[in-house]
Amino acid sequence: MPQPAHNKKAKFGSQIIDRFTFTNAHDIKQALHIQDPEMLSKALFALRAKLSLKPGDIIAPHDERLSLAKLWMESSPAAQDLFNIWGTVNDMSTQALVTSLFSSLLSLFSHHLPDHSYGVPIIKMILSPQWLRKLSSYIGGSHNEQILATLKLFNAISTFGSGRERKGGL
Repeated sequence: MPQPAHNKKAKFGSQIIDRFTFTNAHDIKQALHIQDPEMLSKALFALRAKLSLKPGDIIAPHDERLSLAKLWMESSPAAQDLFNIWGTVNDMSTQALVTSLFSSLLSLFSHHLPDHSYGVPIIKMILSPQWLRKLSSYIGGSHNEQILATLKLFNAISTFGSGRERKGGL
């Protein structure tokens, strides 16, 4: 008996995730320096799956995702690796993955006051004219995935630290 279509997508995604395992900052940095655009997209997809929060997730101070993200930010302050990819990649789906990863990082760093120091530099970079202009162009674009990822990022920025950084975004 054939499986429902939604299982095929989940199975495909799990195959990608299994190909990339992220246990430390070196694994992440290595994956983000892949030159093949298709493999880079798969690496970003797997990283997003690793760091994503589901609605209602409670993030403990020693959550595995949070610990991994902090290790990564210590080796790549303000997510510079992601900004480098974002500035060079032209594929809209890959740009949407990068935008979504920023949202995931900010959501992780938002939960505990000591971790805000990892998120604030990312927010400051995103709100700089160069990147804000890029995000604004996505809102007026026709790529639905990118529009949703951008709105999700703006929401993550405005709710970061229970709204502590909201003034910076206005």
